[in-house]
Amino acid sequence: MKQSIFYILFLVSILFLSCSSNPDKGKTDREKMDEAQLNTNSQQGIPQSTSEIFPTEKANFYAHYRGTINNNIPIHLNLVRTGDKISGYYYYDKFQIPIKLSSGKLDEATGKFSFIEYTPTQERSGSVVAQFQGKKISGNWMDADSSQQFPLELVQSMDAYSLPMDVFHEEDISALLKGKTETPTITFIRTVLMPNSNYGGSEKEQIYKIFESFLGDDTSVISGNPYATIEKMKTVSVNDYRESNLELYQEDPDMFEASMNWSEVAHILPMYNDNDLLSIRQEWYSYTGGAHGNFGASNYAINLKTGKKIKLEDLFLEKSQNELSDIIEQKILEQQRKFIGERASLQDAGFFVEQIKPTENFYLTKKGIGFYYSPYEIGPYVMGAIEVFVPFSDCKHLMKKDFL
Repeated sequence: MKQSIFYILFLVSILFLSCSSNPDKGKTDREKMDEAQLNTNSQQGIPQSTSEIFPTEKANFYAHYRGTINNNIPIHLNLVRTGDKISGYYYYDKFQIPIKLSSGKLDEATGKFSFIEYTPTQERSGSVVAQFQGKKISGNWMDADSSQQFPLELVQSMDAYSLPMDVFHEEDISALLKGKTETPTITFIRTVLMPNSNYGGSEKEQIYKIFESFLGDDTSVISGNPYATIEKMKTVSVNDYRESNLELYQEDPDMFEASMNWSEVAHILPMYNDNDLLSIRQEWYSYTGGAHGNFGASNYAINLKTGKKIKLEDLFLEKSQNELSDIIEQKILEQQRKFIGERASLQDAGFFVEQIKPTENFYLTKKGIGFYYSPYEIGPYVMGAIEVFVPFSDCKHLMKKDFL
């Protein structure tokens, strides 16, 4: 009897191996190399259940991590999972400049994931191939050209000076003609964060109201019910889409079809969540016909001790704007030099404005402030969004002593 059971198990294992003998089919050499390295790192103790893989069994969650690259470079990671996608921001403790995680894909069965990272100047700075292991992340960080590779080790860490958050995510594709999937569609994706339901901070209600303001005007928000709010927004978007396109499509389906595949996408992501300071960003993309879509981001900095949104007037002295503008302008021109050479003025570089004023669309860390300018705001669409990070060491003389 024992021999029969053993023989059956042996056949099952052979069948499994044969079915998975070519898992790399269709993958690039880089992807094969990354996965091979990840498998090497994860040979011991691969989790056997979902609860052992993820910090929570929820398909959508936010988690804050602390750890190191190369065992000696401290970093913080703010990571959001929505289904099989990974996104968020991390920063090196030394500089605290948020670096975006993009193109993240997750294997839900094993907890393995990868992503590419981009600096505020939109330059690729590196990539990560790693694996969730309970409340830990283990893997490898590689620089942009893969010439260097270092171990990455992180552990989930949320203290009393950070804000725990819940994630609410909706993703849907609706056809122009109901039930007719061959007709043009609108893609609706929305990721919303809210203070965790168990968060006991004294300023929770005030912070919650700030988060609700990200969702839209008062008429679109169903207080205390993010999913109902998102569903309402989706319904409005789909109805507007059909009202705008249905008649034209029925008159001449071929003529307008390409411009009728609309998109409405928005994600809220944490950039900094430490030391009683929260900086979050709502990134959005919209295509409603025409030559191209539009995109941008709104940034919010919140003092978790007071529950108030931070404004420029809370940070900078009253007569500091002109000098702060000069600092911002010089840093932006330095970023643009690889495109514009040594041109001296903003106009020579192609900007619309004679002076780049500090904007209320900013985020904060404990070591600096990042200003964000959407496409068309200070330059042509081809420039994209312009983002610049100013360390406090460069503008400390312009700031109020009790700015944070």
